[in-house]
Amino acid sequence: MNHVPQISIEEHTVADHAAGPCALTTGRGGALWFTLNQANAIGPIGMDGAAPHGTG
Repeated sequence: MNHVPQISIEEHTVADHAAGPCALTTGRGGALWFTLNQANAIGPIGMDGAAPHGTG
């Protein structure tokens, strides 16, 4: 029997959709980082989905 891992996906709103949210990656300590291509910016996002004020 094959083991199928359980996953969950949560979607979160972005303050400015025109900023072009594009990619997620992991950093040190398991932190998540995202890109805003059209805003020429990157930012961290917490495991709870919260972005620091002004970045997401």
